[in-house]
Amino acid sequence: MIDQGADLDTWARDNPKGLAKRKGALEKARAQLTGPQPARKRLKPPARTSCDLLVGDVLALDLAGGLVLIRTVHVASHRGGETPTLEELDFNGPQVPAAEVIRQLPAKTGDDARFTAMFDAGWKEAGFQKVANVPVRSGDELLADQSCGFVWSGLAVMYRERRAGLFSQLT
Repeated sequence: MIDQGADLDTWARDNPKGLAKRKGALEKARAQLTGPQPARKRLKPPARTSCDLLVGDVLALDLAGGLVLIRTVHVASHRGGETPTLEELDFNGPQVPAAEVIRQLPAKTGDDARFTAMFDAGWKEAGFQKVANVPVRSGDELLADQSCGFVWSGLAVMYRERRAGLFSQLT
């Protein structure tokens, strides 16, 4: 394409003053493509992100008006790291309940109660704290592939906005 000057007619018609510059750019590109190539470079693999969560871990986010409790139902391990799938527990209260109470809490229902934390290990930085571990529940394997994903900081912001009445749901 460069040797045939495929677009030079268009340049000559639409931008005759830029034609010489265009020819120079094409010659430079041709020399770079056909000339000696740089030595092969070894690239570092991308850093693998660990979410530092296990299936069953329950996280709390302290909000005005009470806590939000979310439970890790699945942790997918892949080349880029780990991605947890989470579900919100049906809880309304100002303090973290005892571990026995947390184990009995059902999952909140609705489309906005299950989601994935995407490629971000920053749950601690976003204000979540680990408060308990709930054993694996029947049906957890069905929740492993959620299409709604958030970074931890974005999830915390959305919960705060939802509590403030700015969003009716997460999605």
